[in-house]
Amino acid sequence: MIRHMGSQKVPFQVDPQTGRASGPNQAQFVSYLGVLAQSKVSILIPDWDNISELDKNFIWEDIYVSYLFKCY
Repeated sequence: MIRHMGSQKVPFQVDPQTGRASGPNQAQFVSYLGVLAQSKVSILIPDWDNISELDKNFIWEDIYVSYLFKCY
């Protein structure tokens, strides 16, 4: 799992129109999200609305620690 490049957060860009990641670190970020989701959320949960707020907050906290958001 890719978390940090040294002690710096890994930057990635988000297109506000589509909500999709873009830029040079897009593949790293999408891969990271997949691993994070697999490790934290059961495959039996049908959608994001059925995930507990505690689990959602834990996932977002992990993302904020590891990545630097830039909206373009």
